Amino acid sequence: LNFAQFVPKKTYRTRVSDVINEALLDIVHHFSEKKLEFIRDGMDFEIMADLNRLKSGVCNILINACEVSEPGKKIFIKTNYNNNFGWIEITDQGPGIAKKDLKKIFRPFYTTKKGGTGLGLAIAQKIIEAHNGKIEVSSTVSKGTTFKVILPLA
Repeated sequence: LNFAQFVPKKTYRTRVSDVINEALLDIVHHFSEKKLEFIRDGMDFEIMADLNRLKSGVCNILINACEVSEPGKKIFIKTNYNNNFGWIEITDQGPGIAKKDLKKIFRPFYTTKKGGTGLGLAIAQKIIEAHNGKIEVSSTVSKGTTFKVILPLA
């Protein structure tokens, strides 16, 4: 159902910090036993967004970061902007993603997780693209992965 409903209903001027705060509030209690540390840094900026839809996309990325992280590890959330775009970088200290898998991770139903549906990143990508943004990923095996969400400024 989420995959079919990624288009924003109505967009409003929204602070990216509000999107991140809401996403963290939705997920942290699910991973409290892991005692993960969320390190936030950067500049706040405003975008035109459907807060709930965009939050859902960011949640999917954060959930993946939490699931691959060992207990006590850090997840870094950095924000910044330039003249036209703002971005959110979410970096985990997990096992990383093999190069052969990087090209496939946004495909619906592609998963390497036991019991995963393979829809989380596909949904995140569609939501971000529906907000006129894009998502990029870089990864180093046994070091971690960074997802960069790039969105036009309001």
